[in-house]
Amino acid sequence: MSKQKRGTEWFVEPQDAHSNEIIAREVAEEDLCREVLCEDKIPRILWRCSFDLVKFFWQSRSCAGLNIKVFNRRINSGTSRGKARDVTFLLRHKMPKSFKKIKLKK
Repeated sequence: MSKQKRGTEWFVEPQDAHSNEIIAREVAEEDLCREVLCEDKIPRILWRCSFDLVKFFWQSRSCAGLNIKVFNRRINSGTSRGKARDVTFLLRHKMPKSFKKIKLKK
């Protein structure tokens, strides 16, 4: 019995032509995914990339003038993929580097 591949695929959706041009320079053309079905039942054209590249694009928004949305989807096995979902909200807020315990006064 072979191991099933599990994980998450990450995508970037450019919201304008300038953003699309910049992303196209950084991501291989074979990672352009057309007609990716999303949870809202709208097929989209998305660029598949690693999470590290997604973070790079997100952090480069202000200096490069990028306007993007971020999507991901689960991979259950080699050919079984779920619907993509918009997860842009995850990157909008800074995640705390460490969670400190708060002492409550009695």
